[in-house]
Amino acid sequence: MFMLDARTKEYGPLSVNITCSEEKISFWGLTKKVSFSDFCMEVPTTRVKFSLLSCLNKEITIKMDPVNIQGIITGYTIEGDFYIIAIEILKASRSTWKSLLVEKNLCSLGSQVSHASS
Repeated sequence: MFMLDARTKEYGPLSVNITCSEEKISFWGLTKKVSFSDFCMEVPTTRVKFSLLSCLNKEITIKMDPVNIQGIITGYTIEGDFYIIAIEILKASRSTWKSLLVEKNLCSLGSQVSHASS
């Protein structure tokens, strides 16, 4: 479907808010596939009241509390009642994105270990 980085990894769904200030639009969704340079997210079609075509290849802000990261929407498709949206992280934001992914991965690993020892 979309070209993702070879190191794509399954993380638990991360809640993401996308804002395209040029088009004055915003929407929320959950990540599906994640890599250190891009990700796909799933958004219910009922949450998007505009044409995603207007956002293609335009700079967006990706908000994941407390972090804001810059990216672009590189493509999308519709699967059932959901948009599957491909987003590339801009190079200037990749180190912050990588740090966030590492932090999220360590958090989930830590919680798995504590449950295993209980």
